[in-house]
Amino acid sequence: MKQAIVIGAGPAGLTCAYELFHTNSIKPIIIEQENFIGGISRTAMYKGNRIDIGGHRFFSRNQEILSMWNKILPFRMHPDNSTDNAFLIRNRKSRVFYRQNLFNYPLIPSVSMLQKLGICEVSRFLKDYLLAKSNPIVPEQTLEAFFINRFGTALYQAFFESYTEKVWGRHPSCIDSSWGTQRVKGLDLKKALIHTFFKDKYQETSLNQSFYYPKFGPGQLWGKMAEDISRNNNNS
Repeated sequence: MKQAIVIGAGPAGLTCAYELFHTNSIKPIIIEQENFIGGISRTAMYKGNRIDIGGHRFFSRNQEILSMWNKILPFRMHPDNSTDNAFLIRNRKSRVFYRQNLFNYPLIPSVSMLQKLGICEVSRFLKDYLLAKSNPIVPEQTLEAFFINRFGTALYQAFFESYTEKVWGRHPSCIDSSWGTQRVKGLDLKKALIHTFFKDKYQETSLNQSFYYPKFGPGQLWGKMAEDISRNNNNS
């Protein structure tokens, strides 16, 4: 059997090794400098508690990826005490506190949102959005410019600026715009409005309201994948 060296036992390395064996019948040899697997997507153990380091949510429209996940950890709608090997389907709920009210994040225009903001605030946001679309920041080099070009300065300052800085520990002006392309993708205010009225016909990834989550944290997926790779290597 042919062999291949894989550097790193993070999600990319483990997935590569898994596919090498199952798709190409190549025996992978993984080299990892740390004494744990999963990289920044691992689930760390501390005083009997499981703590997510990163990679909290799993979502994909790619059937090949979903099929691979389901082989490793079967999808289940509800927790089942009969088995610990489960990929649970969970509803997403992220909210931002602004002017004594909670708003869904990412922003999803609704009657409730309009009532909380008021006509004057909504008008200000729309005016700023139209200004940003008619006079975008070029070149779009930072995440700050990315958000302003798609939502306007007012909406950016109200809902994106402080939220992003708290989550990632850096101001959006210090983050490359490619982050927005990867994380927010094609979402902007126009598409958020379209989603509000045509949910069945248009669904941006950033607005997806459910996700997959391993029963014992993201690290469980990578642990099971590593077990599969090790077992098959020993048997080959």
